[in-house]
Amino acid sequence: MAYLKDSDIDVNTSVPLSSFKASSSIVDYPTFVTRTPNFVNDPESAEAIYSGDYSESNLFESVKPVFQGPSLQNPSAPQRFRRVILLVKQDHEIPAFNAKGLSSGLNNNDTQAIKIVYNGNLNDRPFEVVEINTGGNSKRFTILLRSIPNSDIRVNYSSGDQAAFVSEDGVVDEANGTQSEKPATFIRDSGDDGDNVASVAVASGGSGYDDNNGGGITQLNVATTGGTGTGLLLHTTVSPGGAITNAVIADQGEGYTNGDEVLVTGLENTTNAVITVTTGPRDGQKVNVTVTDGEVTAMTIHTAGSNYQSGDLMKVVLDNGATVKYRYVDGDAIYSGFTGILPITIETHGANSLSVGDVVVFENDNPTANLFKSVNQPTHPTFPGMSLTRGIYQWVDKNALFFLYQNLTVAQFNSITAGNSSTVDIISGSATLPNNSDKINPSSIPITGSYNTIGQRVNPTFKAVKITCPSAWRIKESGSSTATDVAANAEHIFRYFGANDGFFQAQTQGGGSATLTLQYFEG
Repeated sequence: MAYLKDSDIDVNTSVPLSSFKASSSIVDYPTFVTRTPNFVNDPESAEAIYSGDYSESNLFESVKPVFQGPSLQNPSAPQRFRRVILLVKQDHEIPAFNAKGLSSGLNNNDTQAIKIVYNGNLNDRPFEVVEINTGGNSKRFTILLRSIPNSDIRVNYSSGDQAAFVSEDGVVDEANGTQSEKPATFIRDSGDDGDNVASVAVASGGSGYDDNNGGGITQLNVATTGGTGTGLLLHTTVSPGGAITNAVIADQGEGYTNGDEVLVTGLENTTNAVITVTTGPRDGQKVNVTVTDGEVTAMTIHTAGSNYQSGDLMKVVLDNGATVKYRYVDGDAIYSGFTGILPITIETHGANSLSVGDVVVFENDNPTANLFKSVNQPTHPTFPGMSLTRGIYQWVDKNALFFLYQNLTVAQFNSITAGNSSTVDIISGSATLPNNSDKINPSSIPITGSYNTIGQRVNPTFKAVKITCPSAWRIKESGSSTATDVAANAEHIFRYFGANDGFFQAQTQGGGSATLTLQYFEG
């Protein structure tokens, strides 16, 4: 860990915050700044474009627009563009476009849809400048919106029961050939809901559980182990004598199979109680799995079962213990819970003096709900808020996808803008950045005898700040009701993590005013 004063980063700039006018203040990253490498519908090519490196510079290169045609193969093709959005989600478990088990690949399917909800994403958040003079315009600079939550993607699968391969574990130990009618277990749906336990019953009450000195007792949210799933919690009734006589579902967990027996291990006991699990409403799906030389080479649905939904994540255990995961698909599926990442360009009223690597914070945001308009396509009636836009998704790795607005003309591309106004003006009057921007965190902050909330506007470069004060003072982190007293001239380390997110409350202990001095840390 090093003091920032020992680095070449300017940490002493303390300037007022900017403010937006009530008009469109952001524009889409322009078409005329594009990269020429073309995406091919091949996971390896996508992985080469996005390596999993989450640094700003790598992300920026990954999400720049792509110029598409004309090409040597088709010199008469019109100019087209692909608008790139990176979607990140840990272990998304979405099949590749050409997954084994799909009746037809998605490589030429441009009717996928994406929903990027833009709701105050700029407010009080730090953004690193990744480009200045965007498009040769000295008023424009570009940042990455890299934390757009609740982004969804709708995948337009063909109709018909299909088992789209996702992953395997241990298939190298399986014999060549097709294993038929393998029972499948539901894990969770496309929206990450794993509920599929219909009921539980006490098969054996066990012994030695606390019975409240013979009075009986109900214990809440008791953990279980065993079965094919995880996370099942129960409310249990322990009768006089120390045996469990009743159990009610508190949390269904995920991945359980009908008839599973789990043990009640979350309470101290002599002999574990045994609970039988009945699943539902999803039930009865079976698949055929073909293995060739240690790889899954084909998957088909043998028995569709009942109440399954397109996008359900399933698993099947093969003869020698290998586990195969797949998505049951039949028509459209919406996968949710992604974080969207894309560049936007901001234009100031006048020229600005920002540099690449500067960190800016905006006090207010542009009043708009959805970042993108649709591209000459109607809203899909089945999926409110999701436009049937021209696009495809590109599988990158288990934690990331690209969504590509593709085959866009220049006019269509330029219609994908934020807000409902063409006005571009984020600063009142003739002020220029950085004079109206909090470029870097402040080096001193005044406090009084009453609590005031202090927003540190966390710069991603900084991980902690050392705070000193000539007077005794106290600090209360956001989300905490407990204050910490700090002696005069003592050092207090405030770290950026979790709920506090760079915000805290501070006051002097004895009334009056004082000044906090801040020194930032890297790493």
